[in-house]
Amino acid sequence: MRHSLTLTSADGSESVILSVPTTWDDVTLQQYIDWQCSEEPAVCVLAGISQQQLDRLAWLDAQYLLNLLAFAAETPEPPVSEGLKDPGSATYGQLVLANQYFEEHPDKPTIWYAPYIYALYRCREVWGRNDQGKEAEMHQAILQEPVGKCLSNVLFMYASWLSSTNVMLATPRTMPSPARKNTTPAWRSFLTALGKPFKPMRLPAA
Repeated sequence: MRHSLTLTSADGSESVILSVPTTWDDVTLQQYIDWQCSEEPAVCVLAGISQQQLDRLAWLDAQYLLNLLAFAAETPEPPVSEGLKDPGSATYGQLVLANQYFEEHPDKPTIWYAPYIYALYRCREVWGRNDQGKEAEMHQAILQEPVGKCLSNVLFMYASWLSSTNVMLATPRTMPSPARKNTTPAWRSFLTALGKPFKPMRLPAA
């Protein structure tokens, strides 16, 4: 549950009204991605306070705010939902749609693309076909889900996407040995598949 509070600058001239998350269930996937794509510390992005405002806070107020956000020091790792299917190999049509999306939004961190890939897969799984309208709706819906509940599902789909496209694009000169098998499920390594690692919460400079 978010915590509403009013903090005061050290000289008493400024008040800052905030609604602060206290668990990952209070943070949407969009907010989490915004943080991962930002150079600002977690306390600023998650609490909605600027670095300048934070620097002006009374020390006890700043310490209280940091304590509320202590949960951000750990990566959210909710379990993958039961019944969520490994999408397996991507279709050619999905590859085209994904490549178009990447080209239209270049130079983004890897995690920025993951919700779209999730929507691309889930749309086909749920409705049996890819539909731009339904994909857009699903994409926006997953971005508003609590990161404490949906992150593993999104990363599971993205890791499966990487795995399937690597298989589809590979052109080995010889057939692999039947005895050689990758026994590590994709979802067990989905966090390492992301291009940008989790950033620990950074304290403001003294």
